[in-house]
Amino acid sequence: MDVVEHFRNTDGFYFSPDLQIRQLENRGNSVVCTKDIPAGELLIKVPLSMLLTRSSKQGSKTDSKSSRSNSFNISSRIDTSQSDKSKNLSSFTDSSISKKNGGAVTTGTTSTASTATSDGLDTHEELALMVLEKRKSRKDPWISSFPDDFDTMCYFWPDSEWKKLPSLYKSKVVAQKEYVENFARKANLSLKDAAWAWASVNTRCLYWNEGGMALVPVIDYLNHTCDKADGLDVGSNAQGFYAKTQRSYKAGEEVSFCYGPHENACLMVHYGFYVEDNPWDFVSLDDGVTSDLMAYKNTLIDEGLWLNWTLDLDGAPDFLTEIALTVCDSTKDLRQAMKMGLVKPGQFIGGRLQAIVMNLIHMYSEYVDSRNPFLAQYFGRMLYILDKASGY
Repeated sequence: MDVVEHFRNTDGFYFSPDLQIRQLENRGNSVVCTKDIPAGELLIKVPLSMLLTRSSKQGSKTDSKSSRSNSFNISSRIDTSQSDKSKNLSSFTDSSISKKNGGAVTTGTTSTASTATSDGLDTHEELALMVLEKRKSRKDPWISSFPDDFDTMCYFWPDSEWKKLPSLYKSKVVAQKEYVENFARKANLSLKDAAWAWASVNTRCLYWNEGGMALVPVIDYLNHTCDKADGLDVGSNAQGFYAKTQRSYKAGEEVSFCYGPHENACLMVHYGFYVEDNPWDFVSLDDGVTSDLMAYKNTLIDEGLWLNWTLDLDGAPDFLTEIALTVCDSTKDLRQAMKMGLVKPGQFIGGRLQAIVMNLIHMYSEYVDSRNPFLAQYFGRMLYILDKASGY
């Protein structure tokens, strides 16, 4: 049965008659306009009764107190808080920080979405079990529409492939594997079932106050766009979730919304797709750190500046990286001058930056011919950026 038709008579559910769910090449289930649609139009409304939340296990209605208006990310496990090192920048400069890469170093995840329940399962695990049970019953058209596999996610790649990822992302895959193995043990599931159920939730959960996340039928068919202003306004209120247009659409256009300012490696790790010419991409410099920089490790750790160093799309180091590399050559007098704004942090880092860049170029050149299409695309793009940086 068609998923929209299955929910059509549910009180409070609305799906615009000017929309249609279609299978698009390399996009999967997608939502497409069948007619021109103006800006400010309500397209989808999903009531509380349709949500799959922590309380769904007891068959209870979602507590309306937990449905206060939310500003959310599509995955409640994406942590967009600033890294510790950014909290220490005030000791070097009192100017406002404007990251050239749009906050690249803020990407991260947590292993759990909430405190554990009485049976020791967190919300992500509870939802995964519910999805698995519904899948096995074969009575829920929505759950039956979920993919049979998520093999494009880095978690499911052969070890020889995901271990080529930069350490920033490799560590996330390791954490995912540990999380799923622990979930399988606690829930007495096969690793295959646990991984499928975990990925089903991981790729489509929305932030929700109750337990930190919820699965929302139909809205989860909306694909990602990098441009928040270009996508739909998706949010929640006391009645449930909604999706509205922020601009006009032509018949045949896909409607989508922004999952967040995520670079391609982050998208691959958490969702299993990437975007050509992603404006949020950046190069992580951490794996190229030279041996001589290790002498400054403790100093940089004390200042909250150790690693998470990046280049933006133009090959320029971000502000935090400039400060970190400058500190490596700083005398007390120079650091005081930096605090007073008399010295530009980046003016002394050329040699150290070039050494890191050349290390990465040598390393990534071995991966660019990978048979894995994402790795080939990813490292090719990283090398293009590093080449720009070689003239910094």
